[in-house]
Amino acid sequence: MEPKTGPLHSLILTAFYLASDGMPGENLFGMVACLVCLLTFRADPTVTAEVSIAAILGHDTVDECQHAQMNPADLASQLLMLKGEVWKDEVRLDWEVLIAILQHDIAKRQGKATTAENEDKDEYEDHCHHDIHKEESDERIKIIYCGNQQLGTIWAAIQAEWLTYRRLREKDTWLSPCFDMRILLRGLDDNDDECLSQLAGGDEDAEERRLRDYSHCGFFDKAENPGCAGREEACTSYYANLDDWERTTFIDARYWVPS
Repeated sequence: MEPKTGPLHSLILTAFYLASDGMPGENLFGMVACLVCLLTFRADPTVTAEVSIAAILGHDTVDECQHAQMNPADLASQLLMLKGEVWKDEVRLDWEVLIAILQHDIAKRQGKATTAENEDKDEYEDHCHHDIHKEESDERIKIIYCGNQQLGTIWAAIQAEWLTYRRLREKDTWLSPCFDMRILLRGLDDNDDECLSQLAGGDEDAEERRLRDYSHCGFFDKAENPGCAGREEACTSYYANLDDWERTTFIDARYWVPS
């Protein structure tokens, strides 16, 4: 049987090869970021596909079909169970984050009421204040998923990490102190909004939040281009390490419009 996987299954397979054969220091943050981006733009984690774990691991046979229907979370869980013991601790932690994000969002979607009145609406759609939804309404299309506020918090934190941190020296960490995968995993496992908000807002005792206001779906309110926020539009103050102008290149951002 020829495997036909969707975008989320393909992402998990890509992450699997990075986890198994990636460069030293691989931490799967890029895969976590891509996953959250895909979910935000309405990739459906409940969709299943015919997948052969044996084929992925190189143990398939021609005599017997070894495919099974799996959603992306099932696939990721199976791969962790079979191969996770040989991964480094950081890779295993980030893989557990991938699974937790998928499982959490699947539970959100499957738990949503499906009455005739709200079956086509996301949980927070009537309450999300971002103009991006007005554009969707005007164009009569749906592009942004707004049914999981915790996913939106993670998306805002990921955008801030992109905008403010780079590994400049070999001894530097790949992620800034502001983005802690352990906090993210704990927040998802415990369904703890305050824990997740630490990623997007800093310490609870801080006098000023690190990030500017953002919507339920994780887009910054004041961003001229909601699909590509600038650092000043996302952060309340300058705490980035990107002021090495000999290594920094700027590009023009095209304004994102649903189409």
